[in-house]
Amino acid sequence: MKGLAILIIVLWHADSPFGQYLKPFHVGVFFMISGYLVNDYFTQNIKGIGQLSVKRLKSLIIPFIFFNAVCLFLNNMFIKLHIYISPVELNGLSKADHTVKNMYSLKSIFSRSLNVVFNGGAGGLAGATWFLKALFFIVMISAALHFIVSKIADKNKRNIIIIVMAFIFLLAGFYLSQKNCMLMIGIVCTNLILYEIGYMICVYKKNNEILAGNIWTRIIIVLICIAVVFVSRHYGNISYANNEYHNPLILILSACAGWVLILNLAMIIRKNASITKVMSYVGRNTLPILCMHFFAFKFVTLFQIWFYKDSVLELSSFPVFRSGGIWWIVYAAVGIVIPLGINVLYQKCKYCFVNLVKEKGINSDE
Repeated sequence: MKGLAILIIVLWHADSPFGQYLKPFHVGVFFMISGYLVNDYFTQNIKGIGQLSVKRLKSLIIPFIFFNAVCLFLNNMFIKLHIYISPVELNGLSKADHTVKNMYSLKSIFSRSLNVVFNGGAGGLAGATWFLKALFFIVMISAALHFIVSKIADKNKRNIIIIVMAFIFLLAGFYLSQKNCMLMIGIVCTNLILYEIGYMICVYKKNNEILAGNIWTRIIIVLICIAVVFVSRHYGNISYANNEYHNPLILILSACAGWVLILNLAMIIRKNASITKVMSYVGRNTLPILCMHFFAFKFVTLFQIWFYKDSVLELSSFPVFRSGGIWWIVYAAVGIVIPLGINVLYQKCKYCFVNLVKEKGINSDE
């Protein structure tokens, strides 16, 4: 499921022709998957919550800070390479969106680095990493809720109280959405309920129970989910990154429809061993794809500039430049393959470095 979920996010950012139908649920499903995979062990006591916080700091916050810090410190170089563009250079370019940035002084980089830690992100190539920070706070709030509720309610009432509390958070997130303020707090409040719904699915229903039936039953379910998402688009825009939505119930409905859609697609794909193996590998490496697919897109844009003899300033087009024809497929493929390749290289370098340190340690002991 995670493999399909990250593929849908990349397809949306690659401006695929059906991207608008992916938008209502593309991030919501990820929050639900995260809740589905939660381990109750970490919410039983304070020690468990402490272990969970350390674990999630390593897997979510450190990558968030790292990728945003890299984009901040390389900001001026990105402008010189035309990956970003200054406001004065915008005139005469295509109608595509561009990453517009000013040159940063050392003082500005330092202040913006603090802003990354305590407020928003660096944007630009690190734009997708907001999800990591939001998920960290959602995980920790959920863990605290589960721990507190477990002390004041029996098992039968516990999950009802948690869902009610998550719905109250949703109303708070909706209020902040309407007021267009406190973006990160609003995102966390809004999406906590999706995380908890994923958890409840894990508690009450197993995948094989949800997907009981033959392949034609699953295909029918997929078509129904597509219809639900299609209809939900007529009730206003949903933007998870900007905490924008017009109806909290439509947000939940769209995310749940996306969950069932991806779950059934995963079961259909499972019939093919080769595709299953590839998607499983992609699913185990969603972090590098999430953090680096915008960067990978630049290789496709650079090729397009050479091929169509466009201005090099178009390299600042964001997230893509030309997505018509089959270009969106090329963007999506490159957006997955290059981050996976960089990750493989990183893991090999890490492995060699660890072995080198071990060997030096053994030699020094001798």
